[in-house]
Amino acid sequence: MQIAENIKRIEEQKECTFKPKVNQAGKRYEDVQVLFERLHEDHARREHNVQVKRDFLKTQEAPTFSPVLATAKNTGSPKKRSGLYEKLYQDFDKIQRKKLKQKYDHEAQIKEEFTFKPTLLSLSTSNLSQQNNQQ
Repeated sequence: MQIAENIKRIEEQKECTFKPKVNQAGKRYEDVQVLFERLHEDHARREHNVQVKRDFLKTQEAPTFSPVLATAKNTGSPKKRSGLYEKLYQDFDKIQRKKLKQKYDHEAQIKEEFTFKPTLLSLSTSNLSQQNNQQ
């Protein structure tokens, strides 16, 4: 039985002509246990570093940043603020007027450049009824 299996395997290998070249540097971890231990140590080292960072952050003081909130005291007088709003609205109006002027100027330019005006034929209803009667 084994002889038949060996003969079959030898016959199959004769058909296989590809023989890969194996990089010798890849054989440095022939022992799987060595590779497993190295990976395990690497994981343990990373976990230790994460834990050290967590402990360090726990021992730190509370954040020193405190935002300054906008109130009537620190934003200036209401008169100054209303002046700012007025200026913003005036600027907005100027921009809108400028956009409308550009639009009208563009339309006028198009009308000047394209002067073709087709002649439209219009038939009155009495002419239409006469044409229908003739047919």
